[in-house]
Amino acid sequence: MADQYEAASAVKKRYEENWLKLKGVTAVGIGMVEKKRTGIIVSVSEDKKKIRTRIPAEIDGVAIQIVQTGTFKAQ
Repeated sequence: MADQYEAASAVKKRYEENWLKLKGVTAVGIGMVEKKRTGIIVSVSEDKKKIRTRIPAEIDGVAIQIVQTGTFKAQ
């Protein structure tokens, strides 16, 4: 599990800044994805094909899950 977290952390560090520049991407984090694997969760305001074509389902063996969360607002 620690190895999965380290791999996910390395991928997140490498790509997070660019992904957050994509219109509609609201957050990038590490969490449990498919089949209880540690991976990257990309939160989006709207699930658009343009975002899915720019963010792959996997990088360096790390699963990436795109989740539509809507927009975040401070309360």
